[in-house]
Amino acid sequence: MPSFEEISHRIIADKRFANKLLVGGLICFVPVLNIVILGYLQDYARQIRQSGNVQLPSLERWWMRTGYYFMEGLALFVLLAIFSLAAGVIGWFISSTLGLLFTGLLSPIINSFLIEIFRLLPIGLPLLLAPPCSAAALYLYQGRNNIQDMLRLDAVLRMLCASWKSLLFPCLSLVGIMIVGAPLYGFAFFLGFSLVLAYFTILFGVLEKERKREEEI
Repeated sequence: MPSFEEISHRIIADKRFANKLLVGGLICFVPVLNIVILGYLQDYARQIRQSGNVQLPSLERWWMRTGYYFMEGLALFVLLAIFSLAAGVIGWFISSTLGLLFTGLLSPIINSFLIEIFRLLPIGLPLLLAPPCSAAALYLYQGRNNIQDMLRLDAVLRMLCASWKSLLFPCLSLVGIMIVGAPLYGFAFFLGFSLVLAYFTILFGVLEKERKREEEI
């Protein structure tokens, strides 16, 4: 299996990475225009899938591809919104259920501590689940450029179940980057999603090759 640390190092080792992070991060601060970065990241995932090159594409003349990036970004935006909403609803349900179960059963100090943790679930689960789910759906879409492949939830779940151990650390790393970099959320988003999307794309590619190899045996 690919290593998240190794792939991240290869991305950051690019001599022009700082310039790309600066431009991409600044664009992420601009409402509506930040969808362009989602399109850029989708194009980045396609580049990795086709060539294996993990260096971020140049952003020196990004405005010349604004229309293309914007339309591509809408698809990734919808995926992130759908999976974030679904994960948020699941988190709210778990939070509410556990909150009711533990209320009054434990000491006030422990109970209040657990309730605070439960309250974070509707926020934490979308951050943990939406990126890998969206990356899996995006990977399926880019296989045939068929939008219907994005909606194959059974395939998305199979991909996540087959790789959940490898997904855990990158997802937690993304949450950490987003929390620590919250004051500069544009740069945190660009950095975090660039790293995890590259890793997810390579990981799903390895899993696909292993599955095809097993089918041939």
